[in-house]
Amino acid sequence: METLATREQKTLQAKAYPVDLLSGMDYESLGRSGEHFLAALQSGDASATQRFILPDGGGEVNISESNVSFLSLFGEEHPRHRVLALSEQDRVLALYLCSGWWAVEEALRTSDPSRHGLVEVQSVGERLVLFILNQIVYGTQESPPDQDNPLFTPHPPREQATILWQEGEAAGFYTVKRKGGSH
Repeated sequence: METLATREQKTLQAKAYPVDLLSGMDYESLGRSGEHFLAALQSGDASATQRFILPDGGGEVNISESNVSFLSLFGEEHPRHRVLALSEQDRVLALYLCSGWWAVEEALRTSDPSRHGLVEVQSVGERLVLFILNQIVYGTQESPPDQDNPLFTPHPPREQATILWQEGEAAGFYTVKRKGGSH
């Protein structure tokens, strides 16, 4: 007899998420993908004219030059390491990854059953999940409304970090700062 947990496991395995798909990609390719989409949008290419459907029936958002921008993955020291984001009212709704828009919530999921518990960050996809948790979820969505400065600075690309994966979703992270580091 198939249980609900078994069906959920099959569903997770059936769909690949950005962290699973970005295994062979480098940071510059991630940025170039967004640059290509933005160039098509700016040129009026009809294939770039899209609407993003918010998860859980939250409506639709037109994708336009006015609501897309690049976010730096590692701060100003690495300007080419960036990702294209769709935002509305200072809230990041989606990221342009793997030639398509992914809701922030989806970008925090995995279909890889080996990502369970504490997993050291090793790939571009895992580093992107760390960025989403650090800068988007905890940095803006969960920070107090009266706080102007982000809670965390972007993690340097070589900083040791670990993500907590629970039931196919990134639930938290921790990092180890090197002695004498300023971040």
